[in-house]
Amino acid sequence: MGTLKLGHLEEASENATVRIAGMLNTVTKKFSKRDNRPYLILNVEDMEAAAEVMVYSEACEKLAAAGLELQPEQRVVITASVSRRDENEAPRLIAEKVGLLDEAMRELTQEVLITLYDDETDRAGLERLRRVLDQYPGHSKAVLCMVVDSGERFVFIEAGNRGLEVSLALLNGLAAVLGGNHVKLKVSAPEPIQRKRFRGGAPEVRNS
Repeated sequence: MGTLKLGHLEEASENATVRIAGMLNTVTKKFSKRDNRPYLILNVEDMEAAAEVMVYSEACEKLAAAGLELQPEQRVVITASVSRRDENEAPRLIAEKVGLLDEAMRELTQEVLITLYDDETDRAGLERLRRVLDQYPGHSKAVLCMVVDSGERFVFIEAGNRGLEVSLALLNGLAAVLGGNHVKLKVSAPEPIQRKRFRGGAPEVRNS
């Protein structure tokens, strides 16, 4: 869904704004010695690699306002800036926003592109597809791409007034009907983050 794979994080430049998705391995709460405000250190893993994400006080306040308490094994989407103290150090991520995967997909997805192949699609298959789509009405645009003549032509069909609420349940339902690699999500790009710099470096901490 338009996210950076953690295995490619080394390629990101200093202060770049990125969006990642993965599962939380650990959530560690710390407190700043400077002002006693809490912050979090997350270890996030996707299918390729793992990374450390710092969630400082302002981002923690956004989590609290949303009523979201982060816990291991949650699937999350994180918008963050890349921090590199020097070129030999592994990049760290400074979170601007953290959300659960389902909520992020609903919020960020602009279009759902569903690819069908004419030699694999029959009336019964289309009816099964329709039933899945009918279960998840929402606001993301649905577009069908029919591949015909063994890939020589592509026919795009916008699904009229049909909108979708994108979730893992929808994607799993589509995969059950169509198989893998038939669905792509077009999502909004993250807005560039103007990262605030801490005087004297990152906050001093004490154990929680």
